Amino acid sequence: MVLSKGAESISKGEFNITTEPTSKDEIGNLSRVFTKMAESLKTQREEILDLKLFFEKIINNSPSAIIICDELGKIISANPAAEKI
Repeated sequence: MVLSKGAESISKGEFNITTEPTSKDEIGNLSRVFTKMAESLKTQREEILDLKLFFEKIINNSPSAIIICDELGKIISANPAAEKI
């Protein structure tokens, strides 16, 4: 039950979970690995968000016009320099 609640928390974006192993068998090992996985996902998510913010700052502060389009050519984003055009 603890692992399923942990998986449910992760599916909601809540990565600060800890599962305490209650045995030294395969289920106990799974519990330890699950906690490590949650920590790894949290770290990876934070790194991705940091990179997203970094690139947003570059794009928004670029003196060059940058227009981002989807696969159909529809504009989905433009930086302040592009909005001046």
